[in-house]
Amino acid sequence: MTALPVHALVVDPGPHAALNPGATTVRGVAWGGTGGVERVEIRIDGGDWLPAQLGPSRGAYARRFWTAPWTATAGRHHIEVRATDGTGQAQPEGVRWNPGGYANNAVHGVAVSVDAQAGAHLVTGALRSS
Repeated sequence: MTALPVHALVVDPGPHAALNPGATTVRGVAWGGTGGVERVEIRIDGGDWLPAQLGPSRGAYARRFWTAPWTATAGRHHIEVRATDGTGQAQPEGVRWNPGGYANNAVHGVAVSVDAQAGAHLVTGALRSS
């Protein structure tokens, strides 16, 4: 292992989050890759890859934050993210096998639920624990 492959993660919303429908922002971080993070894209439920907005670059291997708008609709959804580095190397769809299991940089995803009552459930739960 001599090179750091490009990676990206969805940070917000977290796995199994309960969201309200409507406009929201998906956030995350990307790093690594030769020439730094050049592009980050998200997709919802296996649809088309859509560009995310990148924060400022701080160098070839430094973290780079990203955001992407999403209009959440009721139901269960899978949000995925992939990054591409300055040489055009993108995260693979699946894990690339190797003997030690190193350098897994496969596309990252989180499952979320969108429900008009999501906020009410969270508030109710907080009130009950008070």
